[in-house]
Amino acid sequence: MRVWRWIVGTLIALYALQGLLAVVTTTGLKFGWVAGTGATQRLLPLAEATSALQLAAWWAAIVLFFVCAWRVVHRQRTLTLYGVAFVLDIGNWVIAKLGGIFDRIFTTAELKFDYVLLAILLMLGATIWFLESTPNKARA
Repeated sequence: MRVWRWIVGTLIALYALQGLLAVVTTTGLKFGWVAGTGATQRLLPLAEATSALQLAAWWAAIVLFFVCAWRVVHRQRTLTLYGVAFVLDIGNWVIAKLGGIFDRIFTTAELKFDYVLLAILLMLGATIWFLESTPNKARA
């Protein structure tokens, strides 16, 4: 089970890391700390459409995902915290998706990849539930 915990923790940390890159870029563009040039130019409408409350929720989700990665590796209860991070993250995604900004900015392939990430997050949650529901002797 220890190997599974490391795999799950690593995958959560990698997801949080890619989310950190996105939220740092969006925050920088929103507040003018990063110039919208080159590859970031197309993200300017997303940054402008993202409210400060959405950014705060996004930052909270990323921090919680990093905490979850650490907790799952160190055999601590993680499922509830993971659920909160998941709801914050997916809630932000749904709000942005309903606003239509995603469809204007991202390609079809990029939009479809969001569903792959959603499936991975759900599988990670199921794996955390399994790891936490096994008897203590098997949790080593």
